[in-house]
Amino acid sequence: MRSKFLAIIAGLGVAALVVAAVAAIQIGTSDASAQGGSANRGEGAAATAVHAEPDTGTPLTADEAAALQYMREEEKLAQDVYQVLGAKYDARVFTNIARSETEHTTTVKTFLDAFKVADPAAGRAAGSYADGDLQALYDQLVAQGGASLAEAVNVGIAIEERDIADLKARIAGTDREDLKAMYSNLLRASENHLRAFTRQLDGSGGTGGEGYGSGQGGGQGQGYGGGQGQGSGQGDCY
Repeated sequence: MRSKFLAIIAGLGVAALVVAAVAAIQIGTSDASAQGGSANRGEGAAATAVHAEPDTGTPLTADEAAALQYMREEEKLAQDVYQVLGAKYDARVFTNIARSETEHTTTVKTFLDAFKVADPAAGRAAGSYADGDLQALYDQLVAQGGASLAEAVNVGIAIEERDIADLKARIAGTDREDLKAMYSNLLRASENHLRAFTRQLDGSGGTGGEGYGSGQGGGQGQGYGGGQGQGSGQGDCY
């Protein structure tokens, strides 16, 4: 009888170990799924963005400094135009991306400050630029976007296409890794913005609540469509 009792106890011990092992596997799988879900929500540029910090040990060339000054105002132009159009049409695609553009122009200012390059946007109100060509472009785009929501979306597409072309030129025009990294981050964000505006134009972004992120690292992007909830989140890093 004693040996039978000990055998039962031993059997129960093995069963308990099996249950514990299964539970541990389930918990591990659940954790992995949750982590994977978070990563998926942060898909897009956020997953591949590179940390960009000014390397002040090497001075900028005159061309590199001038390029930074121009990009500072070009990103400010995007911010200013989107704020005007967002207020006019109460469209989240403009107000959300305007906040992203604010981060862009601030990022460029960080580099200007680090290298002690004059900031052309210092003290300037929204819609005001030191560069005469950008001033004329701002006036033109605001007028065009004021005609209709469709024209406003076309303005967003034009701005992002211009930004993408200029950022690619900046990347090709320097050998500095710090500038290349910063411009590349802005480029990925602009490509996401272009996709967002294109979805609006073709009607695919109007009701689905698709999203883009605008933060460091992963995370859900806020929906800009008319649908409920948050979008799939292509995260942009700056």
